[in-house]
Amino acid sequence: MFELTSTSPEQTLLLGEAIASQLQRGDCLTLDGELGVGKTQLVRGLAGGLNIDPHQVASPTFVVMHEYEPREGSCNNPNSQEKISDEVSKDSTPTQGPASGGASGGASGGGGGIWLIHIDAYRLNDSAELDQLGWKDEQDQTIMVIEWADRVAEALPADRLAIFISHAGLEQRDSIFTGHGRWADRLETLEKRLRTL
Repeated sequence: MFELTSTSPEQTLLLGEAIASQLQRGDCLTLDGELGVGKTQLVRGLAGGLNIDPHQVASPTFVVMHEYEPREGSCNNPNSQEKISDEVSKDSTPTQGPASGGASGGASGGGGGIWLIHIDAYRLNDSAELDQLGWKDEQDQTIMVIEWADRVAEALPADRLAIFISHAGLEQRDSIFTGHGRWADRLETLEKRLRTL
């Protein structure tokens, strides 16, 4: 476990981008912290690091799950852009996306890029409602980010990076990083990368 402090929303974006540089297909990140602490801002940074347009990332509180699809030919490299392909509501079943093949031929998006799945569990009552989204079918082929993960703790994978964000001032945010399962072995490398910011 380690802790970092960001001093501005812009630095939180940079933090997310740096985290993204250490991610692999199948990774799950969980984000917890009170309202307005910057969880979605961190996801925007993650998206930017994966060459997804961060301006398209919004809190999925009312949609519950967003799927961000790499555009055709993308390999999530620093010189490409990504776009949102689908939004899935709490009561709907996705007809496109990483698990079902999607519009571009599966989780690789046809060009080798990795899908980013962004889930907000704030309005979910329990882990069973999260399972109804079918998110586990997509997990192995995507990068999964779950906000308000403590509300669905029983459904979370054993291997995950947990990030807890708290207010530390007007714009300052403290983030505590905890590695679970295989992430425990990767935490030292992640910390070294993030402390270079």
